[in-house]
Amino acid sequence: MIATRQEGGWLVLRAGVPAPEGGIVPWDLLRANAWIAGPAKTVLPGGLGPAEARAELRIEERERPDRLSRAIHSVRMAAAAAETPRAGGIIDEGPAEPVDWIALLDQIGWPGKEKGPERIVVPVEGIPGAQRFVIARSSGGGGGQWSVRLELGAPAGLGEVSREAIARMLLGATARLRRVRACAEPTGAVEALLYEVPLPAAAGAADLKDALAALAAAAASCGAREAAALGDGALAETFLRLRGGDPLVGAGRGPAVA
Repeated sequence: MIATRQEGGWLVLRAGVPAPEGGIVPWDLLRANAWIAGPAKTVLPGGLGPAEARAELRIEERERPDRLSRAIHSVRMAAAAAETPRAGGIIDEGPAEPVDWIALLDQIGWPGKEKGPERIVVPVEGIPGAQRFVIARSSGGGGGQWSVRLELGAPAGLGEVSREAIARMLLGATARLRRVRACAEPTGAVEALLYEVPLPAAAGAADLKDALAALAAAAASCGAREAAALGDGALAETFLRLRGGDPLVGAGRGPAVA
């Protein structure tokens, strides 16, 4: 069941994430977020839960049936994420129209440079925790949707407690941030951490401006530096205890998220 609520200038769609047998492992929610088609995400409010599927639309977007139906479909996918983390599915939006991202960036006063046929780098200055944003096709929807991303690094050799702490930190942060979702995306032998804002079909300059502003807020909240610090197992354990979480959660020795 999807509940809707107006919160200020936003229409927020929410659904619970049923837990599989053994509970939800937060890192699996990061993995699932990388595959969800559309604007939805899974989050852990407060970093503790319960896990929730959520999509946020600006109030004026509820007058756009295409965007509202896309968000509803996306939340349904996200709600099944804990049981089928790579079953994001594809939302049929019709033929994809080419987008001149450089021209849109120019309209809103942001620089941009093409670094390949489907990758545009947006250098930034004066935003704590960010040196660049990237416009690229994401894994969500089978690789068919565009998103704006903030790459947070690809830490290797993480222990289970560190993975638990990083996932709870990022999923807790994105519960407070509009539109932004936290992902763990496979890149060869490791998984890359990132924030992303999925872009709607036929995105315009206003959509791109909103996405960049949302990522700037995410970068200022917590990001690559904090995730790298939590790669230290002792620090991750302390972080979880201070946040009220069990440092053994998700490691097979404690209760996972209900």
